[in-house]
Amino acid sequence: MFSILILFHVIGASVWFGGLMVLSCSILPKAKRAGDPGALASYLRHFLRVGYPALVMQVLTGPMMATRLIPKMSDWFAWENGTQDHIGSKIIMYPIIVIVAVQMQRKVLPRLEAGDGAAIKSAAKYGHSLTFLSFLMLLTGISLHTYGFSY
Repeated sequence: MFSILILFHVIGASVWFGGLMVLSCSILPKAKRAGDPGALASYLRHFLRVGYPALVMQVLTGPMMATRLIPKMSDWFAWENGTQDHIGSKIIMYPIIVIVAVQMQRKVLPRLEAGDGAAIKSAAKYGHSLTFLSFLMLLTGISLHTYGFSY
């Protein structure tokens, strides 16, 4: 069962982080050069249709895996060992990522859809922040399961 949880967790992380990498490394630079908020808005609308379910998959599988590693939820934030540090860090990062993503969708996407070229800079700030936070989340998960970085 644990392997299936990891599989779905990794699929969700791949979809989310992969989509953000495409946004940061391809879509945003093109939109900046062309001054085209419409193409950026289109990508974001399509990405969020698969991105949000990928985040939901993370929140469903993550706690199940954490419970397998540390059965008592109250111990997830004990900060007494590397496993607790990793789990606690991931739990703290997750809502921050969700808040930034929702803010981008609610504040920036409507401006992009309206053709506001100035919104491309805001989209870049949100997009790069999400990519960086998601990279940290990914790095923390890999580190937890490979006993790296903190051991």
